[in-house]
Amino acid sequence: MNHGEYKEWKETVTKVEQMDAIAAIEEYGNQIDILIMSWPYMDDVAYRALRRLHEVNSSAIVVYIGEGFGGCTANDNFFDHFEEIEDEYFNSVKNNYQRWFGIYDKPMIGRFV
Repeated sequence: MNHGEYKEWKETVTKVEQMDAIAAIEEYGNQIDILIMSWPYMDDVAYRALRRLHEVNSSAIVVYIGEGFGGCTANDNFFDHFEEIEDEYFNSVKNNYQRWFGIYDKPMIGRFV
């Protein structure tokens, strides 16, 4: 059996909906406290998601996992509008985060500015 045969999940623990990031934020953004964004592509989707989340739920925060400004995740516009939040508990997570050799990703917590 190859990976092409796994085109859909037949049994899941919870309901799974197929939608893009912006549609998910528009549908559920006002019901969440935290959005987890991991290794977003280098286009403007991460920025648009950050901005849209702020529009529908300005108290929600974003946990971002990826490379920083100028890296190979998100884009400069995202980092121009992402303000990191200092959080003592989250700092312990950051300090224990393990990355692959040669990859410069890190977890960050923040919000739209």
